[in-house]
Amino acid sequence: MPLANAIITMTAFKEKAVLVSDEKHFKKTEEIGFQLLSHSEIQQDLKLRLFQNQTANTIVTFSS
Repeated sequence: MPLANAIITMTAFKEKAVLVSDEKHFKKTEEIGFQLLSHSEIQQDLKLRLFQNQTANTIVTFSS
């Protein structure tokens, strides 16, 4: 895998999460709406997105 060039910070809100991600100086913000059922489901969703984006390292934080 290539060296990591993204930090993903995910903050859980009621029924949506905000994903902050960027490959160039962390300037891109993407809002993803989905129903949050458990942290493990969020982690599975992140793993799938990371695999699709081919990012190597992540920092994930949860906030209630």
